[in-house]
Amino acid sequence: MLFRSSQPYRVDETRVAIGCSGGFAIFPDAGQSAHALFDRSDYALYHVKSEQRGRCALFSVEHETRIRSARAVEAALQAADLDVELTIHLQPIVDLSSMRTRTAEVLARWHNPALGNVPPDIFIAAAERLGLIHKVTLALFRQALDALADLPEDLRIFFNLSAHDIVSSETIAFLLCEIRRRGVSPARLKFELTETALMRDFDLAIVGIRALRDLGCKIVLDDFGTGYSSLSYLRRLPVDKVKEIGRAHV
Repeated sequence: MLFRSSQPYRVDETRVAIGCSGGFAIFPDAGQSAHALFDRSDYALYHVKSEQRGRCALFSVEHETRIRSARAVEAALQAADLDVELTIHLQPIVDLSSMRTRTAEVLARWHNPALGNVPPDIFIAAAERLGLIHKVTLALFRQALDALADLPEDLRIFFNLSAHDIVSSETIAFLLCEIRRRGVSPARLKFELTETALMRDFDLAIVGIRALRDLGCKIVLDDFGTGYSSLSYLRRLPVDKVKEIGRAHV
C-alpha cells in the first residue's frame, strides 16, 4: 500500500514536500494488550522508515524475529566493554591520478564474545536507541586518533558522525578537547555527515559543524539529495565538500 500526500508547496524560497509512513499491528496475533500492539506497530513503522519511506507495513513474524535479535544486540551492547570490544579498520582512498593514498576512512567494528561480529549498521542503530552512541563515538574516535599518529603526516582520515553526534554539545566538546589534547593537526581530520544526520535538527547540526570547522577540521557531506531536503539547505551548510548528490528534491 502506498500513502499519497499533497503536492509540494513553497515557504519563501524553500519547496516543502510532505511524506508519511505507517505501521500496523492486528489483535490478537500481534499482541493481546494495548501496550504490546502499540510496541509492535511502532516497530513496523520503524521498519518502513528505515527500509522504504512513504509506505506502510503490517507487523509480522519476521518483525518479531528482528525484535528478538535487536534486543539481544541491545543487551550485549549495554554490558560491553566498549574500549576492548570496539575496533576500527582503515579503508584507504586512492587518488587515481597519482595512485597514492591521500585519505583513509575509519570503519567501525564490534566483536562481542557472545554474538560474534555485529555489523556496524546494527550496533550503531542500537547505540542510538539506547543513548549509548556518545560512548561508542568516543571509544572509536580515541582509536582513530591513535591510528592517525602512526600515519604519514600528509595523510588524512574520514571519521563518520551520526545524527545524534552532530547535535550533541557533549560529543562535539569531547571531539574538540581530544583533538587539542593530542596535539593533532585539525586539518588532517575530515568529519563525514549524511543528509539524514543534518535533518534531525538542522540548526543544532550547523552549530556543531561550525565548532569543528572553526578549529580547522573539514566537514564532508555524503548522500545529499537521497532524502527529502532541498538544495536550499545546501547553500546554508558550512561544509567543505559534497561527496555524492542523488536526486535532490528542489
